[in-house]
Amino acid sequence: MGTPTTPLVLGLGSPGIPNVPTTSVARRAPGITLVTAGLLASVAPALRAVEVEAPVVAWGSNRYGVGVVPHSVTRVVNLSAGYDHALALRDDGQVIAWGSNLDGERNVPADLGNVVSVHAGDWVSYALRQDGTLVGWGGGVDRGLVPVPDHVREVIAVDFASGSHALVLRRDGTVLGLGNNFAQQVDVPSGLSNVVQVSAGYGYSLALQEDGTVVAWGAKLPGLRPDLGRPVAMASGRSDSYFLQPDGSIVHWGRTGETTPPITGIVAIAASQGALVALRRDGSVVAWPSVDETGSVGRVPSSLGKATVITARGDHALALAGTPRVDAPTLSASRTVSGVAVTFPSQLGRTYRIETRHPDSQAPWIILGVRSGTSAPVTVNVDGTAEAQFVRVTVY
Repeated sequence: MGTPTTPLVLGLGSPGIPNVPTTSVARRAPGITLVTAGLLASVAPALRAVEVEAPVVAWGSNRYGVGVVPHSVTRVVNLSAGYDHALALRDDGQVIAWGSNLDGERNVPADLGNVVSVHAGDWVSYALRQDGTLVGWGGGVDRGLVPVPDHVREVIAVDFASGSHALVLRRDGTVLGLGNNFAQQVDVPSGLSNVVQVSAGYGYSLALQEDGTVVAWGAKLPGLRPDLGRPVAMASGRSDSYFLQPDGSIVHWGRTGETTPPITGIVAIAASQGALVALRRDGSVVAWPSVDETGSVGRVPSSLGKATVITARGDHALALAGTPRVDAPTLSASRTVSGVAVTFPSQLGRTYRIETRHPDSQAPWIILGVRSGTSAPVTVNVDGTAEAQFVRVTVY
C-alpha cells in the first residue's frame, strides 16, 4: 500500500448546480486542504507533493528479523507484509526486502525497474510494473507462482493467500487465479466481471464487485454469512475475512464465528493470520482481537501514534507512520440521470478511497468505494438525491 494524500473535496450542489463558494465548503469541512469553487463540473487543481519522512513501524513476530526494519527503508511510497518477510518501494524506485530468505523471497532482481507497487506473499514476492506486468521471485516455482505466466497482463492489483495461491485483478475488472489449487480456489467462476477488489484466504477466494456483491469460491469456504452488508473493501487472514462497511464498521466472517469486531470509524483494513488490523479516520491504528492465537499482532505499539498505511500477513504487521502526501488527483463531476458522476485520473499502483457526506459539519463521511488505480480515469457514481453533498478522494 502507498502513502496517502490529504483528501480533495468537491462540493456537489442541489438540482440546478449552483455555485459552491470556497469559504462555505471550507467552513463546513475544517481541515480540508483543497476545495473546489464555482460550478459543479469545475476541476480542483492538483495538490503538490510535500516531502515528509515517515518511519515504518513493525510489530508482532520477529522471525528471521522481519520485525527489524532496515535503515534503508525510507521515503517509502508502497509497503507490503509477507508471511515472514516484507517489501518496501522507495520513491526512487528501489525495492527493499527484509526478513526471511528461505526461498529467495528477498532476492530482488538486479534489473527490476518501473515498479509501481510491491506484493509479498508466503515466501514469494511480486512487483507490479508500470506496463501492467508482474515480476515474481522467491519460492513459488513448485506452486505455479513464479515465474509469472506470460498471459498475466493488464494487472492493477494482487492479493496473496496463506496456502500459496494468488488472485490477480485486471484492468477490465476480471480476475485470474494463480498457484496452488488444492481446494479449487484458483478456479475463477466463469463470467465473473465488474470486480474492484480481490481477497485470498486459505483454500478460498473472494471478489468484490462494483455493486457491493461478494463472490466466493474454493472448497475451504464454509459459506458466506448472509448479512455481509454492502462492503467497500475486504481483507482475509488464514481462515477469517473482514468486510469494511460504508459507515466505517466491520463485518467479520470465518472460523471464529460471526462476531462483530467492536471497532468503528475505520477507513482501511488488513489481516494477519489471526487478527484484523484497522486504520481509523483519525490516523490511529487498532487491532482485533487484542491478543490473537498466533502472536501479538493484536497488540499495536503505543509508540506508533498516527499512521497512514497498514499491511499485515502471517504473524506480523507494518504501518507507515506520520502524514506524508503525494500528488492528489483533480476531480470533476457531471450530473447524471440518477445523481452525479465524479471522475478523476488514476495512477497504477495507487489506491483511491472515495467518500461523501452532507454539508452539515456534524455529518459523518460515508465510504462510497475503494478503487485500484488503472492509469486511466476512474468514474464513481454518487447518489444525487440529497439537497447537497460533498465528495472527497484520498490516494494511497
